[in-house]
Amino acid sequence: MWANLFRKITMTLRGLISVALAFAHSSQAAIRGSSSTSVVEEAEHDFVESNHRQLTQAEDALKNRYKADNSDQAADRIKRWGVLGSDLVDVFENIADLSEPFDNSKDTPYFFMIPKSGTTTLGSYMTNCVDLVTGNEVGKFYESEKLEVVTHNNHKYINVDVTKRDGLDHAMELGLAESAIADVIITGFPVQVASIFNRHNKARMFTLMRHPFQRIVSEFYYVQIAEWEPISYMPWLKDWTIKQYVESDLTVDNFITRQLVGKSSTKVDITMEDLEKAKQILTEKCLIGLTTNYKETVLRFKQYFGWKHDEQCFEDLFAPGGKMNTNKHPTMERDSPDHLALMEHHAYDLMLWHHAVHLFEEQGKMFEETAAI
Repeated sequence: MWANLFRKITMTLRGLISVALAFAHSSQAAIRGSSSTSVVEEAEHDFVESNHRQLTQAEDALKNRYKADNSDQAADRIKRWGVLGSDLVDVFENIADLSEPFDNSKDTPYFFMIPKSGTTTLGSYMTNCVDLVTGNEVGKFYESEKLEVVTHNNHKYINVDVTKRDGLDHAMELGLAESAIADVIITGFPVQVASIFNRHNKARMFTLMRHPFQRIVSEFYYVQIAEWEPISYMPWLKDWTIKQYVESDLTVDNFITRQLVGKSSTKVDITMEDLEKAKQILTEKCLIGLTTNYKETVLRFKQYFGWKHDEQCFEDLFAPGGKMNTNKHPTMERDSPDHLALMEHHAYDLMLWHHAVHLFEEQGKMFEETAAI
């Protein structure tokens, strides 16, 4: 189905052209012999030319958006990147079940990064306290046609930027999964991540979740002051309400649910069926961490993956005031217009959050059993 996506778009447009041509020909027949025939022919020609241009422009836009050489490649990337939907076969086959024993010689820990959910602090822990070979945005400074470990500011990274979609594709071309060269990769695209791994070299998914309303409110205030992030910095939002922000094109409704089921484009609606699939992925495939239980979360990650950390680094990072990239901001009143807007646009993520809280409690039994052995 996906391989023929662009062909279907093309056929649809051409079908519309054919219908219009048929109408034009019938009109032409009805007035054959009259002085209006040339007018119909001219209109028919203009219509065909106009739609041909639109078709060409649509194809060019598709190729540019997905950095593809042709429409077939664009269609393949739409599928693998999880843009308009996914059958999730790769997710269920190439991301390991939590119940499967972890083998770091074959599998790679994958941190599903959710913005404004304490990810900066966790990234610092993995890099500074555990000294992991990390796949993140640092790789963009060292990209080449050979996969290798590089040193940057006294820490180790792989030389691909897995936080970008084309960077993940490059990692696949270089054999990231088979190499098991990274101790962890950090990115926000689970469906695409699954596509670069395989049944023999799997991704091991873990994540850190925050109440979705708190996450979005934090993001709203953060981008107003983040001068150090030129792409994200939007000081003019100081004149907006949270409701305006949530209802604008600057945010994506139900972001976490969309990322998990491969419907990152807001052109596609999500449903209760999508929510159930997202719950299933978290249940079977993902080690859950919560910002409300941050220290316990990190210790679970450490135990599950067999990490050894610098104790002083750990204590300093999680001491009062030690967390990074925090931003104090006003709280939101329940049942306010802002709160109601969040309820409307992020209802699926709210239900997914409650499921994650339940999973966190259930997964805790796994660590209690391990400690008792």
